[in-house]
Amino acid sequence: MNAMSESRVRVGLIIPSSNTFSEAQFNHFAPAGLGFHVTRARIAGEWKRPLSEMASEIATAAKLLSDCEPSLIVFHCTETSMTQGPRGEGKILDIVHDATGIEAMATSRLVLEALQGLGIKKVVLLTPYKSNKNVIDYLNSSGIGVVRDVAMGLDFSAVAGRARLAEGAYIAAQIRDSLYSVWDWQDWVYDPSNGSIVARDDRSAPLPYNYFVFGISRMS
Repeated sequence: MNAMSESRVRVGLIIPSSNTFSEAQFNHFAPAGLGFHVTRARIAGEWKRPLSEMASEIATAAKLLSDCEPSLIVFHCTETSMTQGPRGEGKILDIVHDATGIEAMATSRLVLEALQGLGIKKVVLLTPYKSNKNVIDYLNSSGIGVVRDVAMGLDFSAVAGRARLAEGAYIAAQIRDSLYSVWDWQDWVYDPSNGSIVARDDRSAPLPYNYFVFGISRMS
């Protein structure tokens, strides 16, 4: 489909005002005939507040999206909707539907439905947030246990001096607090023969802690 051709099906997204990724990514990966249309709202980060204070802004964002006549509106701010808990999440969807008459979904509920559909009862949680408490509370209240969690504390703010990750691969290990001051990644290397992290001086000794590898790359 020509990138400028008319979409046969339209989906509206309400995203945090600071989100610069979702609009491009959704439209990049969308199948032919499906278009994503975005309205931003101050509903996350420094702007996250009690639902009663965000309700008007959410309703306004939904109304703006309704002007392009989407078949569905998605509240695409997972951490904020999870913070409200399942009942608060339902209220967010009611706000969107009542303002537009259009069916509404939330990414938080879609995550939950995916886990339930796969029969998953326990998860290991990895997020870019500074704290996972709200997400854990949401999952626990919905019958999903969190065995381990890692909050990476990444900064997605618009502050000019914020730290930015360079492109490449990164390794994060979950170690004991007592090791923070003496830990040295120079003692460990990647073994491409089995895809694991091992001691530099003893390639038969694997890293004895939970760890994960993630990559940063440009979207082509």
